[in-house]
Amino acid sequence: MRIDQTTPLVETAQAERVPGSSGQASSTSQTNQAEAQSEVSLHHDYLQAQLEQAPEIRQDRVAALQKAMQDGTYQVSNQDLANAIFNHLVQKS
Repeated sequence: MRIDQTTPLVETAQAERVPGSSGQASSTSQTNQAEAQSEVSLHHDYLQAQLEQAPEIRQDRVAALQKAMQDGTYQVSNQDLANAIFNHLVQKS
């Protein structure tokens, strides 16, 4: 392997490491990877808990839409209606 001024020392040390050998760089890398996985796991658990607490149906929005339809004030643009129909048809196929 050629080493010059543009070759980072960390990459050089990792490239020359013999598989199965235990070095400090390998240990540090594994520790960093384990910490990153732990953080991702904690973040995932937090998001999952938030999702489970959120209601599946947002009753406040449903009630507002029902009232608007009953009052005759609910209006949908032709473009929005066409997009909804198109998206529904695409999802079915």
